[in-house]
Amino acid sequence: MRVRIFNSQGSFGGVLYNISKVSIDRAEFMCAENFHALAIFKNIKPQDYIDYLLCQSAASKITKPQFHAVIDSFSEKKDKWELTQIAKEWLKNMGYGQQPYLIFFHKDTSINHIHIVSTRVERTGRAIKNSFEAIKAFDQLNA
Repeated sequence: MRVRIFNSQGSFGGVLYNISKVSIDRAEFMCAENFHALAIFKNIKPQDYIDYLLCQSAASKITKPQFHAVIDSFSEKKDKWELTQIAKEWLKNMGYGQQPYLIFFHKDTSINHIHIVSTRVERTGRAIKNSFEAIKAFDQLNA
């Protein structure tokens, strides 16, 4: 298993990137967790997720709040459900389990992989601790 964390961004372009992949049938939307206020909507649009993430992130001085990561099953074949469960556990171990997050399964390469988009800002306005994040990400995934 491998994990890659992309550079942070000021916008939540990761949402639009993944939704665009879904629209051309190269990805599947697997889940949206902890978007509590959006539960009142019948049809949630991608911009609703982005607005929610931006709103939560606005309470902080962090200028690049987007958290975007990819987990793949490079050497072992995992299906979309297995990868989604692995991602949920990994997010919990990384300190993002209570954060709003989106998970997308990509089927546009020969290697099954998922994309995760969240915010680096907690509801309290504090940043998620990210020192040695790449090392921690690998350790948590392969523990």
